[in-house]
Amino acid sequence: HVDAFKKYQRHDAWTWEHMALARARTIGGDAALCAEVETEVAAILALPRDAAKVMADASEMRAMIEKEKPPRDPWDIKLIPGGL
Repeated sequence: HVDAFKKYQRHDAWTWEHMALARARTIGGDAALCAEVETEVAAILALPRDAAKVMADASEMRAMIEKEKPPRDPWDIKLIPGGL
Protein backbone atom coordinates (compact mmCIF):
# COMPACT_ATOMS: atom_id res chain seq x y z
CA HIS A 1 0.00 0.00 0.00
CA VAL A 2 1.34 3.45 -0.92
CA ASP A 3 0.60 4.94 2.51
CA ALA A 4 2.72 2.28 4.20
CA PHE A 5 5.52 2.95 1.69
CA LYS A 6 5.34 6.68 2.42
CA LYS A 7 5.40 6.17 6.19
CA TYR A 8 8.28 3.70 6.05
CA GLN A 9 10.40 5.84 3.73
CA ARG A 10 9.86 9.00 5.76
CA HIS A 11 10.33 7.50 9.23
CA ASP A 12 12.15 4.15 9.16
CA ALA A 13 14.18 3.73 5.97
CA TRP A 14 17.96 3.56 6.16
CA THR A 15 20.24 5.86 4.19
CA TRP A 16 21.09 3.13 1.66
CA GLU A 17 17.39 2.60 0.98
CA HIS A 18 17.03 6.27 0.09
CA MET A 19 20.14 6.02 -2.08
CA ALA A 20 18.51 3.13 -3.95
CA LEU A 21 15.40 5.26 -4.53
CA ALA A 22 17.49 7.53 -6.75
CA ARG A 23 17.21 4.80 -9.40
CA ALA A 24 13.63 3.72 -8.59
CA ARG A 25 11.14 3.44 -11.43
CA THR A 26 7.53 2.30 -11.43
CA ILE A 27 6.96 -0.71 -13.64
CA GLY A 28 3.38 -1.66 -12.88
CA GLY A 29 0.04 -0.30 -11.81
CA ASP A 30 -2.33 2.20 -13.30
CA ALA A 31 -1.23 5.72 -14.24
CA ALA A 32 -2.56 7.26 -11.02
CA LEU A 33 -0.67 4.80 -8.82
CA CYS A 34 2.55 5.28 -10.80
CA ALA A 35 2.21 9.06 -10.54
CA GLU A 36 1.59 8.88 -6.78
CA VAL A 37 4.63 6.67 -6.20
CA GLU A 38 6.87 8.76 -8.46
CA THR A 39 5.75 11.96 -6.71
CA GLU A 40 6.48 10.45 -3.30
CA VAL A 41 9.90 9.17 -4.38
CA ALA A 42 10.79 12.65 -5.66
CA ALA A 43 9.61 14.20 -2.39
CA ILE A 44 11.63 11.73 -0.31
CA LEU A 45 14.76 12.36 -2.35
CA ALA A 46 14.30 16.13 -1.90
CA LEU A 47 14.14 15.94 1.90
CA PRO A 48 16.94 17.75 3.74
CA ARG A 49 19.73 15.42 4.84
CA ASP A 50 22.54 15.52 7.36
CA ALA A 51 25.55 15.31 5.03
CA ALA A 52 27.82 13.94 7.76
CA LYS A 53 25.34 11.13 8.53
CA VAL A 54 24.96 10.25 4.85
CA MET A 55 28.75 10.06 4.46
CA ALA A 56 29.13 7.99 7.63
CA ASP A 57 26.33 5.61 6.61
CA ALA A 58 27.76 5.21 3.09
CA SER A 59 31.25 4.54 4.49
CA GLU A 60 29.83 2.00 6.92
CA MET A 61 27.95 0.22 4.13
CA ARG A 62 31.05 0.19 1.91
CA ALA A 63 33.14 -1.27 4.75
CA MET A 64 30.54 -3.98 5.35
CA ILE A 65 30.50 -4.88 1.65
CA GLU A 66 34.32 -5.03 1.58
CA LYS A 67 34.30 -7.34 4.61
CA GLU A 68 31.45 -9.60 3.52
CA LYS A 69 32.21 -9.76 -0.21
CA PRO A 70 35.87 -9.13 -1.02
CA PRO A 71 37.00 -8.97 -4.67
CA ARG A 72 37.75 -12.37 -6.20
CA ASP A 73 40.80 -11.05 -8.05
CA PRO A 74 42.38 -7.71 -9.08
CA TRP A 75 40.08 -7.58 -12.12
CA ASP A 76 36.85 -7.69 -10.10
CA ILE A 77 35.97 -4.14 -11.15
CA LYS A 78 32.75 -4.07 -9.16
CA LEU A 79 34.36 -4.83 -5.80
CA ILE A 80 37.98 -3.59 -5.97
CA PRO A 81 38.80 -0.32 -4.18
CA GLY A 82 38.03 2.51 -6.59
CA GLY A 83 35.93 0.24 -8.81
CA LEU A 84 32.29 0.57 -9.70
